[in-house]
Amino acid sequence: MLKCKCSAKVLQAFALFEMKCGHAQKSLFLVVKAVAMDETLAPVLKWKQFRDVESHVLKWKQDRTGTSAASRVTVDEKQALRP
Repeated sequence: MLKCKCSAKVLQAFALFEMKCGHAQKSLFLVVKAVAMDETLAPVLKWKQFRDVESHVLKWKQDRTGTSAASRVTVDEKQALRP
């Protein structure tokens, strides 16, 4: 993955826009991808809106797989974020 800080910031802004438009799961995917490109953006993952979506997605993954082990949502889980 490219590590362009300018692109990561634009991606983060797009994620915030998507969150405002009500597309929470898409927003989470975008912000995780932005953080993967620029680790200095990681504090955004601590925001309540992203924590709430992430916990919802992790619960959905646990219900789907039947496991109790939870981990952070990764960029590779794009398909899992789709309803």
